[in-house]
Amino acid sequence: MNWIYLILILLATVAGGMIPMLVRNLRPNLPIYMLAFTGAFLFGITIMHLLPEVYHELGHEAGIYIVIGFFVRWRCSSCRTAWNTAIRTCLQQANTSIT
Repeated sequence: MNWIYLILILLATVAGGMIPMLVRNLRPNLPIYMLAFTGAFLFGITIMHLLPEVYHELGHEAGIYIVIGFFVRWRCSSCRTAWNTAIRTCLQQANTSIT
């Protein structure tokens, strides 16, 4: 792959990450709207571009992998919530035992 394209992608990513930090002072809700737009954009790319390509390569087996990926992501999210709750509880108990 051409190195110029890779450098342009890197610069676009860095600039996209800096925009919310610089614009936050002008409009406080703008980073929220930008985050919603980028999430919808990535979801659209996945649905319209990547999934048809995956189904073309793998056939109907791709659906199984997509469902497995969904449940793995869901399970990781619920484990992270449980882990954060456990840490918060331990810290609260430690703070009450100190005082």
